[in-house]
Amino acid sequence: MTTNLLSKYQNSFYSNNSWIIAQNACQKFDPADVSISRDWHQMGNHYQLFSNLIKTKGRPITNQKESGRCWIFACLNAIRIPFMKRFKIKEFEFSQSHIFFWDKIERSNYFLNAIVLTAKRGDCLDSRLVMSLLHTPIEDGGHWNMVANIIQKYGLMPRINFPESYNSTKSDFMNDILNSKLREYAVVLRNMVINSATDDVIQSEINKYMCIVYRIVGICLGIPKERFEWSYYDCDHKLQLFNQITPLEFYETFVKPVFDVSTKVCLVSDPRPGHLFGHLYEVNMSNNMVEGSQVVFNNQPIEVLLQACCDSIMKRNEPVWFGCQVYRMPQIYQT
Repeated sequence: MTTNLLSKYQNSFYSNNSWIIAQNACQKFDPADVSISRDWHQMGNHYQLFSNLIKTKGRPITNQKESGRCWIFACLNAIRIPFMKRFKIKEFEFSQSHIFFWDKIERSNYFLNAIVLTAKRGDCLDSRLVMSLLHTPIEDGGHWNMVANIIQKYGLMPRINFPESYNSTKSDFMNDILNSKLREYAVVLRNMVINSATDDVIQSEINKYMCIVYRIVGICLGIPKERFEWSYYDCDHKLQLFNQITPLEFYETFVKPVFDVSTKVCLVSDPRPGHLFGHLYEVNMSNNMVEGSQVVFNNQPIEVLLQACCDSIMKRNEPVWFGCQVYRMPQIYQT
């Protein structure tokens, strides 16, 4: 990159008024928002029409805001449709923060135990696995098995009994604090293993660290109550009241009969050579609970996934939980 070339690039840039206007606009606004085409907005809403719809819609519309909780929201939205139908409720939300709280606690504990495990078996600090663990000790994203783990151990709550907080809707700062502390603890735990500390001593240290993690998460998200009261008016305008139930009782009594998370499996389509269809694959050390089920995927051709979605929506009138990386479509941008 010579001086002459850079000068040429700069002159080319400032010779175009459109680029200068775009530069000015992006000083104040998100480039993606500035780039959205007006013509696209005037196309109408036909792009939101579908050939098949779930008859019972989940209301109100949920919003994960500035957090990576799509997997939690998708799961709870899928669960609430048969739940609302069963109890004749027009609007209902499960508490996303309740799942989020326990995922942070359990995932932190899983990370600390994974650090000990890798140290005991002799994995170097710069091994790919250990580096991967340390890169992101805690994050928002997750998989089906993770949300199933949390629900089967801690149950579910209505959102009104454990509502959103600032840090559940914008989780970056909380995650930064937790990641910093967990890396700090990882150094100590690896050294304890290297210095031949006993399992009891190591576990005592983990327990001490987890008390601090619990305090951080509790401050940021609040702490779910052990028991709560649930009341609602059904479609017949009759008051229904249930006193002092635990989240796990709520799930097992009211939710599990219409949506049992233990009966669901996660399908993927990975066509890469060596990843055979019809086989179960486990993601190594990508879990959120020490005693929970591992993150596993049943690998199937894409045609099987498409057919499963069609059968769920068109034949059984059931929503589909799915995960994918979604970006704004390129045609909405002004080129």
